Amino acid sequence: MIGIHSSRRMAISEPVLRPLAAGVRASRRRVGYLGSEAALTVLTNGDPLPGGWSAVWDTGSLVVNGNNVVIDHYLIHGSVVFQGNNPTMTNCRVYSNPGDFFGVTINGAGHGVLTISDTSVIGDASSGTAQVNGISSDSGLIARRCDVSGTGDGIHLVSQASQTDAIISQCYVHDLAFVDESQHCDGIQIFNNTGTASFFTVEHCRVEQTLSTIGTPLNSAMTCGTPTNDTTPLATPIINNNHFESGLYHLRLNYRLHNGTITNNDFGPQYTGEFGIVDVVVPMATWSNNLNSAGGTIGNPNPLTTPVVKEAIQTPDSVTTAQTLSTTAGTTLAGDTLLIIYYNDNNTAPQATSTAGTLTQIGTDAVDGNGSGVLRAYTVPVATSGSKSVTFPASSGFDVMGAVLVLSGQMEVEGFVKTAIVSSDTNFTMPTTTFAGSKNLLVNLEISRSTFDLSGSGLTTRADPKAPPFSALNVSSAAMTSSGTTPTYHYTTSISAKPGMVVFGLQFLR
Repeated sequence: MIGIHSSRRMAISEPVLRPLAAGVRASRRRVGYLGSEAALTVLTNGDPLPGGWSAVWDTGSLVVNGNNVVIDHYLIHGSVVFQGNNPTMTNCRVYSNPGDFFGVTINGAGHGVLTISDTSVIGDASSGTAQVNGISSDSGLIARRCDVSGTGDGIHLVSQASQTDAIISQCYVHDLAFVDESQHCDGIQIFNNTGTASFFTVEHCRVEQTLSTIGTPLNSAMTCGTPTNDTTPLATPIINNNHFESGLYHLRLNYRLHNGTITNNDFGPQYTGEFGIVDVVVPMATWSNNLNSAGGTIGNPNPLTTPVVKEAIQTPDSVTTAQTLSTTAGTTLAGDTLLIIYYNDNNTAPQATSTAGTLTQIGTDAVDGNGSGVLRAYTVPVATSGSKSVTFPASSGFDVMGAVLVLSGQMEVEGFVKTAIVSSDTNFTMPTTTFAGSKNLLVNLEISRSTFDLSGSGLTTRADPKAPPFSALNVSSAAMTSSGTTPTYHYTTSISAKPGMVVFGLQFLR
């Protein structure tokens, strides 16, 4: 082990406090490194480093290259940059140098999870430029009971495919070095993953008020999501039991979030120059017990709602030629979504097309129990208002059937399931699936060589083109009121049949 460098030790006398119990919110002098500094090994630029770390000093920063390195009970003068995989830092104090870019960070995505706990990170803006952030990771991050101060942004992470790889818990962010108005400074900042649907949790944290050198508040105590409505995969946030003191908006919930759970948080007052307490761009699925500074309950600013079918059109019965359907100009608006269903009684059916843009298939092709025909469903976002056409191509003289539903707003698809029933019968049960969202529009598609009767099923028929006695398509829907496993629905056919069925959900995003 490296010896104690007492001449470099800061003379700080501090009590040893009992660490916070699980679920208790962070507060001043209750998180970070709480022990005596005499128990820490000091590292300053140029000091020898433990060989197991595979580390070097680089212009005053400690760069750690080894995998699975554990740094425990160190006082480090200089930022720490992890280049290896899955590093751990615990019971440390890190004092950034003036001009260091970060406090503690993992360098880029693909390095596993940075786990940091019971650690204090103190920035240094004496050069006139604050560190970009105190603790950060574009890979996974688990930060527990950490204290961050004196940096630009406090804690930064990118949402992850695993719920357990993106957690900020019981952290205290305060006294940030907001020295430049263009910093757009945030206490906690979370970006969406660019590769996959993802998750993150922020719980039991406290972010104090910070003002710039000329008195402007933070951009936010916490911000998450994308600043514009792009194609970034969706992130599912859990934000529970935090105190967000200040910010132009104290909490910003931006685009590309879904199934958000925002519970048991409280907020400081709206200070001079601030816009409001919460800025919620997308619907929040679960919102409860969020309190303003007076203890009053804040209602859900943007509750989740069930998608609305504004228009449903279908192809004529008994056609074998290519068919084009056009939506109503005044009904189809920018920001809407077209749901397109195409059935062709030929196993090699070509793709449908639309003037609204590129179609994205939902799930995979489905067939009936006879192995006949192809059923496909697509979504396409509507970029500009006005009538949009959809063309269902012909296929070697086989029956062509299709439907177009105009849905209000941007949609996310949940819970695709399909089945091909191989036993002939006249009474059938629709398969079930699972929705994370509580306000999905359940969509049911059925194909068969027999017509369908959904009366009494609880489903609403939206389209039912057919070509008797050879084939039929039915498109139906039901509004869901809770998440979890979907209800089962029953329907009948006019004669014995072997239908194919597809079930999925559409969740409103904005």
